[in-house]
Amino acid sequence: LSAPNAGYLAVGHHRELVPAGGLTAEAWIQLDAITTPRPTILRKNPTPYQASYILRIEFGSPQWLVFTASGSNLVWPSHVRVPLGRPVHLAGTWGGTTAELFM
Repeated sequence: LSAPNAGYLAVGHHRELVPAGGLTAEAWIQLDAITTPRPTILRKNPTPYQASYILRIEFGSPQWLVFTASGSNLVWPSHVRVPLGRPVHLAGTWGGTTAELFM
C-alpha cells in the first residue's frame, strides 16, 4: 500500500478499532525527508486532540500515543531519530496499562 503525494487511506469507524485491553499498531516506513514537524503514520480518529491512538514522527523521532478513559500514555524517545532514506519498522504496543514503542 502506498500513499503518494501526501495521500492517505481512510478506514471507517468500528467499535473493535477502539482499544479496550490491548493494542499493537505497526508499520514499515521510509522517510526520504521530513517536510512537516509531525508526519502521521497511522491514527484512529483524524480530529486533532481526539485520537484514540496515533503513531507519528515528532521532529525526527518516533512517537506513540494511546488515549484511554483514564488518561493518555505517551512514548517519545526524543533522543532516537528515524534514519532517512532506509526502511524502518515501527511498532507501538499498549497492554492496558503501559505503552511501548519499538524501532
